[in-house]
Amino acid sequence: MYEKLTTTMTKEEFIQSFYKDYPYSIMTVKDMINIIESYPTDTMPFKIEDSWSWRGIYAHPCLAISTNESTKEKNLSELEYVLRYSYHGWKGGDFYYEESSLLHFETDWGNSTTYDEKSCYMAQFILNNEDNPFIQHMIQYFIDDKNVDVEYYQDVLGHDIREGERVVYYDSLLEKLSVGYIVEVNTKEKLVKVSETPRYLFKNEETPYQEITFDRIAKISDE
Repeated sequence: MYEKLTTTMTKEEFIQSFYKDYPYSIMTVKDMINIIESYPTDTMPFKIEDSWSWRGIYAHPCLAISTNESTKEKNLSELEYVLRYSYHGWKGGDFYYEESSLLHFETDWGNSTTYDEKSCYMAQFILNNEDNPFIQHMIQYFIDDKNVDVEYYQDVLGHDIREGERVVYYDSLLEKLSVGYIVEVNTKEKLVKVSETPRYLFKNEETPYQEITFDRIAKISDE
């Protein structure tokens, strides 16, 4: 089943997501593909310089980026490489990534700098380059209302649902489908806590949430 839904976040929440929800990320490989593809010109002041397995979680890909000039074709080819080939983890193991893989950003393979705003590479990269047209485009992609195509799965376990991930769920209070964030997963009871509030801002005692069975939530499959 397919529906059209909208989701929003603020600029501040977008920047904070790179360190306050450590070790998770708000951005997926698919998000970066969409951002690059939707940029209005073929050339852009943004370049993917390299890629590797993120030291924080080897099962997540990581990019080295710069504001050097590049093109859509070159940047998309770097992301195609991420999706096609295996990467070796910092202490071993080989990992393959997909469009739904959570994406991280660092200066080199040995870093995992997502603890606070000052040490977080991506937060500082955005704050230091807020006048860069591509960075503005990236921010706008997340803070604007936007349509999302969703596929309603019966078994989300087979699709690697994670805490912090944006999902579609059936809101029993509003009696409609909504977009929210998984703030807790209970695999034993096959339940998740879902909230409209991002996981790094969530406070269990104060923030409204719904406890939902696995068959009532779905991954966002495309933008």
